[in-house]
Amino acid sequence: MKSKSQVKKTPVEKLPTVEGTTMPLEALRSYLGSQPPGALAEDEQLETLLVSGWDELDGSADGGMESHKLKGRMESATWNPPILCFQIERHGGTVNGSVYAELQRWEINCEKRIAITISSTPRNAK
Repeated sequence: MKSKSQVKKTPVEKLPTVEGTTMPLEALRSYLGSQPPGALAEDEQLETLLVSGWDELDGSADGGMESHKLKGRMESATWNPPILCFQIERHGGTVNGSVYAELQRWEINCEKRIAITISSTPRNAK
């Protein structure tokens, strides 16, 4: 697993542009605004935009969450404007010998720029 210092942030000039913006959260909001409400397909662009803007969200560091932990681990993303929800499997317990990972459900309010954990349940580690 990479440490925070080993994770390279995508330079702003290399971020996917959506409607001409390269500001990470603005690009995410614009991208999501083009999506119909409901379940979202797994999408590398959505993941890249969220990872790039994660640190700009109030509450994004709660529970030790860091942007690099989202990469390749987001599940069940849904869009209900202005709220983006997704699940992520966290492995902190397995590091300490548990067979269970923690399945967290996050809610991102794109208008208020807030990230909160709305639920957390154990599940067998993959």
